Amino acid sequence: MYIIHEDAQGRLFADALIEKAAEGVEVRLLYDWMGGFRKTSRAFWNRLRAGGVEVRCYNPPRFDSPLGC
Repeated sequence: MYIIHEDAQGRLFADALIEKAAEGVEVRLLYDWMGGFRKTSRAFWNRLRAGGVEVRCYNPPRFDSPLGC
């Protein structure tokens, strides 16, 4: 488990995950939407997806539960 944000270290980590996915390794990333809120953009997650990483959001917000609880 790691904390990943869209900063210099987060981009290095994302690059490493994308590199492994390109090598054929099955890479899965589960992130908590509240923990990444305002720290990680949708473009960051989409770049990982485009690079072959399976990205899923844990406990996303819903109309009936805006805080995702």
